Amino acid sequence: MKAFITILLFGLVGYLPAQSLAARIHRADSTIRAFQTENHIPGLALAVSINGQTVLAAGAGFASIELGIPVDPYKTKFRIG
Repeated sequence: MKAFITILLFGLVGYLPAQSLAARIHRADSTIRAFQTENHIPGLALAVSINGQTVLAAGAGFASIELGIPVDPYKTKFRIG
């Protein structure tokens, strides 16, 4: 799954020169959120950097479903499984 997400983001953000950066970010964000919904992922964080600059940092869903705490892309830590 990690390889799928890496390839997906690489394709969406890295090599679409005809699209504006804003359009690429929107497409990546939409695709990741759809992936989250389709795969019943309760929470995730996404960060994209280009040339050392963070161009997208987003959280979707919950860091804690029980406590209703949303994902914060700058503070939420996830275990890599």
